[in-house]
Amino acid sequence: MKANKTTRIPEDELRARYDALPPLPESPGERRWFDRLRSFEDFLAFGPASASLLGTDADPNASPWLRPAAPELFDLLMEAFG
Repeated sequence: MKANKTTRIPEDELRARYDALPPLPESPGERRWFDRLRSFEDFLAFGPASASLLGTDADPNASPWLRPAAPELFDLLMEAFG
């Protein structure tokens, strides 16, 4: 297992878990938080900043555009980078 400098999860395990996520919802005409994380490469590149920004919300479940929009991705993001 190769450790990634920026994640709390080894990269090969993280890749397998990312690939197992359900498809992300479409958001035509909108830019949602998860749109920056649609590929594994983008997840690695934008994950730390996204987790930092999303993790500053005191109650992420209260906002309909955070965790409920893509709960499995949100949980993996916070586990890996939060």
